[in-house]
Amino acid sequence: IYTGAAPNQQITPAVQWCHSELAARRFWLIGSDYIWPHCVNEIIKDQIAGLGATTLGEAYVPFGSTDLDDFVEEIATSKPDVVLCSVVGDSALAFFKSLRKAGIDPHEIPVVAFAVAEDELRHINHADMVGHYAAWNYFQSIDREENRRFVAGFKDRFGDDRVTSDVISAAYNSVNLWANAVRETGNTDVQQVRNSIRHQSLNAPEGIIAVDPETQHTWRPVYLAKIRSDGQFDIVWTSGVAVRPVPYPITRSRSAWATLVDDFHRSWGGWANTATSLPPVQAAREAN
Repeated sequence: IYTGAAPNQQITPAVQWCHSELAARRFWLIGSDYIWPHCVNEIIKDQIAGLGATTLGEAYVPFGSTDLDDFVEEIATSKPDVVLCSVVGDSALAFFKSLRKAGIDPHEIPVVAFAVAEDELRHINHADMVGHYAAWNYFQSIDREENRRFVAGFKDRFGDDRVTSDVISAAYNSVNLWANAVRETGNTDVQQVRNSIRHQSLNAPEGIIAVDPETQHTWRPVYLAKIRSDGQFDIVWTSGVAVRPVPYPITRSRSAWATLVDDFHRSWGGWANTATSLPPVQAAREAN
């Protein structure tokens, strides 16, 4: 059972929002050099082409790299309407620091991040991030009684300086879905619990979620939010209701997506490109 986001519960709504609300027509993509960002950007490029927009550039950052000035220089030169960022870890924090150092104003070139949440913001100067965006299925600032109780309980247990985030909420939901299935079956037999969990739902901190019996992903609401100076987020858009998970975007066949993943894995000898040999900035393929 997967309680994280399918592409249509994070990535594609964010791209559509950028196109509709930010009037973005020129996109720039940057990610860490492993399987998830590469696949994310293939999904995004398909969507951008379908919207009649343009992918100006695409780049991949070696794991652990904190020297992103060359990437940022290329972004500044290209002048995209928005940057879609799937850079992770210390590299993500370095990316935003480099953006600010280069004088890139989020009001002129906003970034939408897919891997920066409340916990990451604890470890960076908030001034480097204010005004940029993130897309998740949960934010600590969601105004629901269920979320307020969740946040209070989390802080009581782990400390007032700790923050909740999407991955923490997803883990919490996983345990509760399992517990509900155990209560229903009256035991912990794997097959019985599995059969039960496939039709479980939950009034989660972010809203109503439910296990999709066909995909074994979860229906979840989607949120986009702007980063604040206190390291929290202001919600700017929400789906309002739980969105059905679609693990394989309809722009390609399921077999085509599987082949893409296999090709990356085979060419790298693993799930990450540990021998990055491309120039720092890789030009995007022209959208057809």
